[in-house]
Amino acid sequence: MSRDLAIPTPIWDEMVAHIAAEAPREACGLLGGKDNRVIVHYSIENEAHSTTRFSMQPQQQLQAFLSLDEQGLDLVAIYHSHPAGAAYPSETDLSEHAYPGVAHVILSPQGVRWHGGAFLLDHHEVERLSLRVVDA
Repeated sequence: MSRDLAIPTPIWDEMVAHIAAEAPREACGLLGGKDNRVIVHYSIENEAHSTTRFSMQPQQQLQAFLSLDEQGLDLVAIYHSHPAGAAYPSETDLSEHAYPGVAHVILSPQGVRWHGGAFLLDHHEVERLSLRVVDA
């Protein structure tokens, strides 16, 4: 199933600010919306405080899910950063993903900018999605 994931520029900028502030630790969050278009962004604390893995703070994650439900939005994507790695799923990402059918957006630095990729993960299979940053 190939699909296009659209993230409005203001939300992309919020994500980048969040992950840049957390570097060199991984940062994480959730993206909600409809029809593969992101409408809302939730920065969530990485309880692992790690440079190589993330674990979302459960209460913040639950609050984000409740907010999505209240707004009638879907969980469109989970995002996290690879501050010292590639914008591609790691073995840890593949073994720990828990939301089949939900896109994963992974961001990594290239020079002074952050770049990202979107993926569907299914066990150890990776499908690259089209990721577009669009005008709001």
